[in-house]
Amino acid sequence: MSGIGGIIYFDNNKLLIQDSSKLKSALEKRVYDESGQAAGKNFFLCCYQLHTTPESVHEIQPFYINKKNAYIVLDGRIDNRDEIISEFNLELNLTDIEIISVLYQKFDSGLIDHLTGSFSIAIYNDDSKDVLLFRDHAGSKPLFYFYNKKQLIFSSEIGAIKAIH
Repeated sequence: MSGIGGIIYFDNNKLLIQDSSKLKSALEKRVYDESGQAAGKNFFLCCYQLHTTPESVHEIQPFYINKKNAYIVLDGRIDNRDEIISEFNLELNLTDIEIISVLYQKFDSGLIDHLTGSFSIAIYNDDSKDVLLFRDHAGSKPLFYFYNKKQLIFSSEIGAIKAIH
């Protein structure tokens, strides 16, 4: 079972290496085909991805959107991808995370209104410091979080948050 996680510090503290290591350690216990991470001065994102669709084999996570200076991590799949591709005249070979990227650039947080599937999604904009966390409408993919004014920690594993905080 794949998983995602992240730590964002809002008080411009430098990212603590031990916190990102604890987060990765908790998620590495999951079954996954590929892993990826992105880090900056005050954020760390990671994904441990299990390939569940033919398109997911080609996904690179975290996914970076240059135009928005934003990162996306996805745990899950988009079930209405054919409808979205048709409705928005998108390329047929887009991965689920690329579809989410297109919807985010078009609708910002309203992207969730266009998605059906089993997923948890996190989007972090490094310019605005905005964070968007989504779960599918049925809540089938876990996404736990801890937030205070200084930091946000999220993960598919509750143990990651407990280990950090």
